[in-house]
Amino acid sequence: MSRKHQETHSFTEIELQRAIIISIETFLQNDWLVEGISNSTITGFASRDSITEKITVSIGVNSLTISSESSEDTEILKHKQNVIAFIKAFEMVKSSITESRIKQHQGVIDEYNLRVKQTKHINGKLERKSFKPSKDFIVTPIIVGINVFVFILMVLSGVDFNSPETLDIIKWGGDVRYLTANGEWWRLITSCFVHIGFFHLLMNMYFLLYIGTYLEPILGRWKFTMVYLLTGILASLTSICWDGVNVSAGASGAIFGIFGLFIALLTTNLIPKHTRLPLLKNLGFILIINLIFGISAGVDNAAHIGGLISGILIGYSLYPILNRENSTYLGKNIIISFSIITLALCYFCLSQLSSDDIKFSNDLRKFGELEDKAFDAYRDIPNIFDVPKENLVAISLPKWKACRKIIQHSFTYNLSRELKKKRTDFFEYTRLRINMDSLLILQTEDRDSINELKIIQFHDQLTEVIKSIKSEVQ
Repeated sequence: MSRKHQETHSFTEIELQRAIIISIETFLQNDWLVEGISNSTITGFASRDSITEKITVSIGVNSLTISSESSEDTEILKHKQNVIAFIKAFEMVKSSITESRIKQHQGVIDEYNLRVKQTKHINGKLERKSFKPSKDFIVTPIIVGINVFVFILMVLSGVDFNSPETLDIIKWGGDVRYLTANGEWWRLITSCFVHIGFFHLLMNMYFLLYIGTYLEPILGRWKFTMVYLLTGILASLTSICWDGVNVSAGASGAIFGIFGLFIALLTTNLIPKHTRLPLLKNLGFILIINLIFGISAGVDNAAHIGGLISGILIGYSLYPILNRENSTYLGKNIIISFSIITLALCYFCLSQLSSDDIKFSNDLRKFGELEDKAFDAYRDIPNIFDVPKENLVAISLPKWKACRKIIQHSFTYNLSRELKKKRTDFFEYTRLRINMDSLLILQTEDRDSINELKIIQFHDQLTEVIKSIKSEVQ
């Protein structure tokens, strides 16, 4: 049962703002806790250690209305004592408070009101909206539109809708070390807009729209755009520094960067606690699931982690200015600073990548071109035993031998550990191809069941080697 006592106390010749300040000082003199301040009301508790006795002071014209109440079975006498104690302390403070103390409280009130205004502003920005473009949600749909447009162009050019070939991804701007570190630095950017099949595009665009509805209104258009590009570039850079062979593409590195920035902001006081904790849990869960899936499915987690870390760093750097008015100039300086750092990192990392690794990656590109030509011998022939002898002799076998020479030459390179394993696998791959073609030529001259069995065995071995060396498009 709620207990409450309320009284009205009159005073004269005190302005409203001064009366508010005197009331705040009265709380402090009584060693009470101030909970909230509005234009004409102060709320708090009659103890710093307990919130059972709530005090509300409403300030009108030349009067105060003081109430003390609790939801517990507190004696009404205690509430009367609280009200009387406030009135007595108010009169004492009114006659003794200094102007410097008044100014000090005024500064606290101004800061409190600003904080309330900013909190309401941020809360308004964080309200879940639809994916429909609006005044403060326009960049995200544009980025999504660019990604979708690029994918449509890819499909119209003949790229597979669900499972594009590695060479197609490279052609359209995928990120791969031997090209990116060999002068085609722009792949660090273009790879953020190229996707590996419809499902890859669909999932990335959904997560981008999801996070964009929250974050773009807080950051603003140009800052959100730059965060997408900077974290995407750093994610791509991390990918080729970590993996020297495989091709990386997709917006997920930039999306992880935006997630990282949002997580950084959710660990600050920019967003009210009751709002940020549920969001932090949801985003943390999404990120952990994606990272675990990345490990199990062979996805490019290096790019994800690079984007995430860069986003967190940018988020903490931007936090101090997101609560300020007229902070556009400072925000631009922060973004420009990160842009310079990103360019410097790109220059340093690309110049430090092993030249032998790059040579080997270039050799693999030549290897791939020869391999495609070798496969011309088998095209449109469902049974490998029906391949004409002239195709094997004139087309495939010479190309496989040329591939073997490329790999043999690469044994003079000082390669990284991961590329040494690739080199060994590629050498075994060419050996099996040459042996199988040689036996197929013999089979065209004289059918032999033993040779046929060996060809089948070579084919099975090739299948296993291909699993090991096949470049996984990330």
